[in-house]
Amino acid sequence: MNNRRRTSFIIVGILLWMLIGGLYLVTFRKPTETAGLDKILASGEVTTITRSNPWCYYRYGDQPMGFEYELAKAFADYLGVSLKVRIAQRWDNMIPDLLAGKGDFIAAGMTITPERNARAAFSAGYLPAEPYVITRRGAGASNHSMIWREKPSISPREHPITND
Repeated sequence: MNNRRRTSFIIVGILLWMLIGGLYLVTFRKPTETAGLDKILASGEVTTITRSNPWCYYRYGDQPMGFEYELAKAFADYLGVSLKVRIAQRWDNMIPDLLAGKGDFIAAGMTITPERNARAAFSAGYLPAEPYVITRRGAGASNHSMIWREKPSISPREHPITND
């Protein structure tokens, strides 16, 4: 009976220790998301990873430009920090660069795939896009001869821009 009582006290002690430790972590530990934001605010700089192209980022003279750049710049201005742009050498390098800490976020109009979604957190979309194959009239390609990874929600024949 004495061993049984001792074992019960040990189990209760371990459970109390785990409960107190868990409460401490929940109460006093900052979540990772705010820790990253705190680091950005403390450094006064946020780094975006992007590609060098007319849509994402390019330089005209000495002026940085591009739609994704403008969004990233507005975000940096909102935070009250400066923006640093890091150009990824390849499209496939952006998520690995982000995970390696080479930037704070990606600004590149990246579509969400199951593989990417498993590796990175995505924001809400701002520009829905449909995949289309464009050919010369009479070239013999039709909607029926295309091989789609995913069926488009609107076929080219139903799209108002392509109707004759």
